[in-house]
Amino acid sequence: MELTLLIGGLQEVGAHTQVQALVARDPAAHVTVDHPMGVAWLIKQMRVIGAHT
Repeated sequence: MELTLLIGGLQEVGAHTQVQALVARDPAAHVTVDHPMGVAWLIKQMRVIGAHT
């Protein structure tokens, strides 16, 4: 969930370069899936910023 908040916060302040750098590190590969709501929020945020696999 913290990752989702970070991505969202960076987007809100217009830090697009930083978001791109973070997404390039494949953050979804480093999160645990034991918190379904956190996973759902991350997926939603990744779609909002246009991240694709």
